[in-house]
Amino acid sequence: MSKFNLPFGLNIASSDPTDQRQQVADAAARAALISDGLAFNGMIVFQQDTKELYGLRDKSTGDWVLLVGPTGVSGGTLIVQSLAERNQLLTDGKVTEGSTVYVKEEDQYYGLRGDSNSDWLEIGPVDQAEYLSILARLDEIENPTINPTYTAPSISASSSDVKNVEIGSTITPKINWVIQLNDAGEIDEIAVYRSFPNDNFNQNSEVNQGAIANTDTSYILEPITFANPGETLGVYVELNYLEGPIKNDNKGNPYPNGRITAGLKDSNILIFTPQYAVFYGISIPNNSAEARGLKQKLLSGNNASGSLTIPAGEKNLAICVPKGRTLKVLFRESSNADVTGSFAISASLKQIEDAGGNLRDYDVYTSTLAGSGYASEANYDFTIS
Repeated sequence: MSKFNLPFGLNIASSDPTDQRQQVADAAARAALISDGLAFNGMIVFQQDTKELYGLRDKSTGDWVLLVGPTGVSGGTLIVQSLAERNQLLTDGKVTEGSTVYVKEEDQYYGLRGDSNSDWLEIGPVDQAEYLSILARLDEIENPTINPTYTAPSISASSSDVKNVEIGSTITPKINWVIQLNDAGEIDEIAVYRSFPNDNFNQNSEVNQGAIANTDTSYILEPITFANPGETLGVYVELNYLEGPIKNDNKGNPYPNGRITAGLKDSNILIFTPQYAVFYGISIPNNSAEARGLKQKLLSGNNASGSLTIPAGEKNLAICVPKGRTLKVLFRESSNADVTGSFAISASLKQIEDAGGNLRDYDVYTSTLAGSGYASEANYDFTIS
């Protein structure tokens, strides 16, 4: 190649580059520099169509390196002579986190992990893609992925109607429910099931017959009569739901593991139990109507208990207990003395009607206090077992 020396400087009076090879129209024109024999290792070329600056690392292999992208940020691996030049790149704003630089004096690649010169990392002879993979692994260590959790739906049932009812009663219980879909999809169907009497939800157990809308929160059952002891009504609500959405992890990536699939969920079972009533008060009944007319009543579940308040001067007491149950009475104001013996079972009144008008066997315990009764108010506490 011929060379000549200029004994004086050049006074450039044009905005064109001094060397036409410094500026090309596009990638094809840049490649032509090599094929036309006009390129040299280390030349810097500006590509006009993409506003990118390239450096030629090796003309024999066409090894062009993107030095500065269209936004002015490093788009590839920069090549500098020294560590000082590498640091100056960050100072000048020519590199950002994720950039790679090859330092010739060190024969070493460096990657920028942060935003200061103390954040340069030796990454060895790797390309940009591998370095980004390294950054991703480092980020996972410092900012671990947190996968979402999925919560299944729930449903709970309740009723404001009395769960323990007197034998012979007819009730139309209103069943209420509360649904939490959580991470499930929309409601597909709601159904109410009942078991009566004691059929274990096997015989015609679905009672709503499609009458429940997905927005409903209650349903009133048809009237049910408890005619016999031991009959119970069981009710539960079944929720059918659709598949739920997929959640993202904390980095915005979909995480389908544990997604709530379509299914069903049953509520708790509500039990309505018939029981005999206990009638008691301040008088001695002579027939079923008078027994049911006593001022106080309770249901005789296991270990039922009550209190009989006796006003001053009252003498006649009665406690009507279902046949076969045992009565025990304590006198509260006399240190809970046992006064059961002061009660006798009526020989004339042996049956009392239930809530439906059916006669039931009872023991009617009566007591007549001596004299004019107690001088002040007294209390008998009783239990039935």
